[in-house]
Amino acid sequence: MGECGVLHCYVFDEDNEPIPGVYVEVYDLDGNWIDTEITNDEGACKIEMYKGNRCKVNFWQALHGSFWYGYKPDFVTASTLRVNRGEELWIYAIMRCRMTPNPL
Repeated sequence: MGECGVLHCYVFDEDNEPIPGVYVEVYDLDGNWIDTEITNDEGACKIEMYKGNRCKVNFWQALHGSFWYGYKPDFVTASTLRVNRGEELWIYAIMRCRMTPNPL
């Protein structure tokens, strides 16, 4: 397969606390799924990028909702990342708690 690039993702809440259990989904620029990892107790995950070097990243978790890297609402508007072979890229995301109205 050759040398890969590595994407390191860190996800925190508004109080700068790590959020475990966030799904980090990586897609190529055609919208094809590349990989999914889940953040650990430190809010971190690592994705090895064997396919291509440009991608878009989606973060989602039941309590906090979902957004694309660059705080965009969808794939089309999401910021593009470049992960070159043999290099490492670190990205950080802040997730805000999604509020649901009380039905009572």
